Amino acid sequence: MEGLFEIVIQLFFELFGEILFTGIAKLIGLFFKKVDTDNLFRKRLKFVLTYIFLGLVITLVVTSLIYSTKFLVTISLSYILFQLVVTLLEVINKDKSGHPLMQLIKVLKKISHYAYPILLIVFSALYLENTNALLGIVILSSICLIVWFIIDINRMIRRQRAKHIEFY
Repeated sequence: MEGLFEIVIQLFFELFGEILFTGIAKLIGLFFKKVDTDNLFRKRLKFVLTYIFLGLVITLVVTSLIYSTKFLVTISLSYILFQLVVTLLEVINKDKSGHPLMQLIKVLKKISHYAYPILLIVFSALYLENTNALLGIVILSSICLIVWFIIDINRMIRRQRAKHIEFY
């Protein structure tokens, strides 16, 4: 009787899981279809994702300061300083967008968006002893990586669509 009960529960959860995953896939499909057709919604989404990333960076810096981990503060502040310098160089040389230095700056900026959360995860795993702080930093850094990945995918789709429209 107990074995039958376990089989029924397992079957129920497998069916429920399939329905749940199918529903999530349909919702994601509808969401991307909405983003694909609505330009204003796409701009708002980019705006929101950018501010989510900035909020996460600020949260990571504050967390580093609270747990008084010098290496995290150093990594976070050097990342912010690097972003300020790169943005300043972009603003100064805005009229020279095709210059190799500007292209190098754009590449470095893209790489830094991914390198910062990865460095936080690696150094936190190596040096941080507080497991709650480590867990929080890993979760926030992972969210940062996902947000930047979504922003970059959105940019690639937009560029591909622009190239596709030019050919017609």
